[in-house]
Amino acid sequence: MLVGGLHDIGNGDALSVGSNQDKDWMSDGASAHSDDDDDGADGDDGARAATLPTGQVVSIDEQAMDGEEAKDADGEGAKDEDGEEAKDADGDTLTIDHSELVERLDFELVPFTAHCPPPLTQAEMLFVSAITTGHPPGAIVRHRNKARIDVAVADVLLLGGDSWLNDQVLNSVIALLNFEDERAASSLLGSFASEGAGGEPRRRPRTRTMNTYFFTRLHSRLIGYVYQNVSSWGRVYGVDLNVVDVILIPVHVHRTHWALLKIDVEHRLFVYFDSLPGGVVDEPIDVARRWLYDELCAQLGVDIADKWGVFSWPVGHNDEDPEQEDGGSCGVFVLAAAHCYAAGLPLTFSQADIPALRCRRAIALFFDDLGGSS
Repeated sequence: MLVGGLHDIGNGDALSVGSNQDKDWMSDGASAHSDDDDDGADGDDGARAATLPTGQVVSIDEQAMDGEEAKDADGEGAKDEDGEEAKDADGDTLTIDHSELVERLDFELVPFTAHCPPPLTQAEMLFVSAITTGHPPGAIVRHRNKARIDVAVADVLLLGGDSWLNDQVLNSVIALLNFEDERAASSLLGSFASEGAGGEPRRRPRTRTMNTYFFTRLHSRLIGYVYQNVSSWGRVYGVDLNVVDVILIPVHVHRTHWALLKIDVEHRLFVYFDSLPGGVVDEPIDVARRWLYDELCAQLGVDIADKWGVFSWPVGHNDEDPEQEDGGSCGVFVLAAAHCYAAGLPLTFSQADIPALRCRRAIALFFDDLGGSS
């Protein structure tokens, strides 16, 4: 059974998903759990469940930590709507032909950030539609990407309309943000960019973004704060406290909403971005303080950790931060905010830009690239 592509994009309106999303989903990337207090309690290294648009539940391991591919309960790969793996006539896993699609549509990847995103082009809209139209949801769009995830058509379809994003989409984009940071750091020109009408130079901050499992492994309502659960993650994600300027941590608030913690090491400041303002801020900030202190102790020693004085750093807030006006785009807002923070740019996007940002995320997943340093 074939699934339609992202449609209604020709008029610049919100992208629509050509299949029905499981109504049991509670939020962007919400896991299919009956008890929301079991994160980290069983030491499962971040095993979670993500739901495809067909309503099928697929278990996914924390790929960046253990390198495993997404599997279902039987250890199988992604399946189509009839419960079968998407395969070609020879029985091989069906993968979209990248070179054929790019050549046929004469498409070129253009760099972008979420800062003042330009309007969608007709070429971008047609390309996103071509990625998904006529392909079964289990077909692979990008095999083993930078996040060690196989991105399927079903994942790309979640970038349509106001659909909730799953962990695979979020973590795939997070891996691209970290890759951009590494690429910029390795290039003298990439470490600097122009800003504003005058084109005055600015330094791009060294930024590391943790994946969606980090915070829930670090802290859960059932057992509280456990640094040992993530004691190796700073090393895995390249968080060198001698050089890092910004650390970004997605927070899945009560499994119903995505927010973003920003630890501004350079300016000794904590920031909590929430596209639905008015939520609880103190608890995630307190968790971030404790983690940063413990990580400092582990990396630089207790004396240095005490000198940093992280428990006295202020909490910043911007009343002009963009706010969400739909019911399912908090994950898109978090990725957009992370994109801006990583580029050292203010959060100037809005709800009106979300369709364009969704579309460009789909393109980025296809190429496994954001297009270059911004």
